[in-house]
Amino acid sequence: MSNFLADKEILRWESHFFERKNEYFWTVLVEYRPVAISQTEPVRKTEKGRDESYKEMLTETDGPLFNVLWEWRAERSKEEEIPPYVICTNFLLAKATQTIILPSFTAENA
Repeated sequence: MSNFLADKEILRWESHFFERKNEYFWTVLVEYRPVAISQTEPVRKTEKGRDESYKEMLTETDGPLFNVLWEWRAERSKEEEIPPYVICTNFLLAKATQTIILPSFTAENA
């Protein structure tokens, strides 16, 4: 999904967690429009070649929710025997923490 959205401006996106027959799903709807390649920012990568630009989006209050989502993704990827980024990228997890509104979410609530 990250490659697909690389040259697009995200106008709106929604996500929804739901359960059906004891299986859990996460759906994502993205509304976008194309942008010129010159308008897109270059991806910042670490020495290991990983994109860590998502960290710039996170605030101190986003941390606990991001960690819960990250751990859920890790567990799910092990169960499904697929890489975590196939389920969701770190960037989308960071965006989700900004979109999901939970009253006074802390690590103790997890």
